[in-house]
Amino acid sequence: MTATIPKTRPSDLQLLGRLKGLAWLSSAQLKNLVDSMTTRNVKHKDVIFEERGARSEDTYIMLSGTAELRRVDGTRSRVVAIMSPGVLFRMPMMAPGVEHTFRWIALSDCRVAQLTTNSFISIGLGVRPADFLKLADWENERRGYLMGRYPSFLGLRLQGRVAVALLELSGEFGVQETRGILIRVALTERQLADLVGASRAKVGQVLRDFQRMKVVIREGHLLAVVTRRLEAMVRANRRIAA
Repeated sequence: MTATIPKTRPSDLQLLGRLKGLAWLSSAQLKNLVDSMTTRNVKHKDVIFEERGARSEDTYIMLSGTAELRRVDGTRSRVVAIMSPGVLFRMPMMAPGVEHTFRWIALSDCRVAQLTTNSFISIGLGVRPADFLKLADWENERRGYLMGRYPSFLGLRLQGRVAVALLELSGEFGVQETRGILIRVALTERQLADLVGASRAKVGQVLRDFQRMKVVIREGHLLAVVTRRLEAMVRANRRIAA
């Protein structure tokens, strides 16, 4: 009988080196990041980090797994992004009147690194953190106003918003197949409804319409999309909304 060799888990340095968003860093920079960060395993549905009233002072890097970003409003919360491994961005300060409470939650078992943002800037950019943050804080303020009014200025009907969400997810998790781009994460209608600000029933109807139009193809629990047709649908939806 041939003995099976147990699989060895990749090191944190190996996981860090696989991230597309940090591919421009040198081997020395990656090693410095590993030396400066702490890591932990986060179970499915556990909170990775939360920003309540202010931006996080640390930078978080998801080395493996999938996470969702939720905006929390009192006892209710809404999914606003679903992310693959990489840097989990800090939210900008919101415009006046918009509550700043965001929560990153693990959608699968995740490996997460954490280090001070100052260390991340110094190692990754090679500049003084104080100088970089002067520019970043100014841009964050502008982005906060943008995000605060985002639902009102987007100007898309529900069909267009669902199309945009599927295009975003195909870019984040997609792999090319014969019939389209397969989104390699199982999405519930509730998650998609949260992403576009609509009810689950209405989003379910849009998905069924998309299937009849052969813009979306179901592959078991996953979805495949024909991106060029979705893009054309978004353009047409914008013209109708205008």
